[in-house]
Amino acid sequence: MLRDDAMNSQESVEAFIRLVRANPHVANVSGGCDDRLIALAEAQLSLRLPPSYRKFLQEFGGCDIAGEEFYGIWVRGDDESVLFGAVRSILNARRTRLMPPSMVAFMADGMGGLYVMDT
Repeated sequence: MLRDDAMNSQESVEAFIRLVRANPHVANVSGGCDDRLIALAEAQLSLRLPPSYRKFLQEFGGCDIAGEEFYGIWVRGDDESVLFGAVRSILNARRTRLMPPSMVAFMADGMGGLYVMDT
C-alpha cells in the first residue's frame, strides 16, 4: 500500500531532474536524446521503455552524479546500428546474466550487479 506522501515514478523523475539541475557542480549530463533515438533503442530492446525513464533520457541522455553513472543512450560516430550505454548494458545482461527481457538496467551497483526496472 502506498502512503499518501509517496511519489509515483513520474514525480520521482521530475524530482531527480530538479536535483540534477540544482547541482551542476557534481552532476554531468550528456545531453538529451531525441524521440528517434529512444525509438531506435526500444526497437533494439524489443520493449517500450517506461515513461519515467523516457523522460530522463529526453532531459539528460545520461548522467553521472558524483561519479555514479545513470545509464543513458548514445551513439559513437554516425553508426546508429549499435547503441551504447543502457542498450548495450541491457543486451549484454540478457546474454550473460540471463536477465529477463522485461527488465531495463539503468545503473550498476558497483559490486557486479545492476539496478533494473521492470517494464
